[in-house]
Amino acid sequence: MHQINMSLSDNKKFIMLFTDLLRRIREEKQIPQKRLAAALDIDTPMFSRIERGERLAKREQVIILAKVLELDENYLINIWMADKIYDLIKNENQPIEILEIVKNDIEVADNVSTVGEDMDATHKIVWIPPVVETEVVDEDVIVDVAEIMPEFPGGTAALMKYLGTNIKYPTISQEMGSAGRVIVQFVVDKDGSISNPEVVRGVDAYLDKEAIRVISSMPKWRPGVQNGKKVRVKYTVPVVFRLQ
Repeated sequence: MHQINMSLSDNKKFIMLFTDLLRRIREEKQIPQKRLAAALDIDTPMFSRIERGERLAKREQVIILAKVLELDENYLINIWMADKIYDLIKNENQPIEILEIVKNDIEVADNVSTVGEDMDATHKIVWIPPVVETEVVDEDVIVDVAEIMPEFPGGTAALMKYLGTNIKYPTISQEMGSAGRVIVQFVVDKDGSISNPEVVRGVDAYLDKEAIRVISSMPKWRPGVQNGKKVRVKYTVPVVFRLQ
């Protein structure tokens, strides 16, 4: 087990694990900030603040980022939770004694560089999240987040390809110069089918109707799983209409 004793005076030397990983992976994959911001349905300056550690990401945003960056969802959430804990304790007067080992002995980060006078110094930081009691899930309940989230067959890239191929831009919307992002929320049922699609943020009646049609026509997804059982999960997808 590796641990780090870090006093309050060392706070400025601590690099946030999640934001550092997010930036490095994004740069390695050559993904522009604008694309990830669009996936999160936020503007680019807001995403930039998240990446710089000036604003904490939300759990649902972390799940989306894991899909887009093709990272293990649980791994990314563990790192994000480590940053949340650090954000809570960074202003405490008592020394930070340790960030303990991750559940199942998974190390969240191997070598985290520090910023300060000694640029070559590295510390190994590991953490144990609190034990959370597993709730019994009612089979008819629709959950917002599951241990294993639903997935379009082939993943996020396949979903984007499906939408791009199957969207039929309404002629009347083109004539009016109407364009934008229609946010559609739906439920992925236990058999992977799509139900209850609804527009939570629309553009115009014609684009909204087309977005509902293309979402309703999707093939069956891989269903979400909670406590080893398939569950109904609420999911949100942006459908983008761009004029050529």
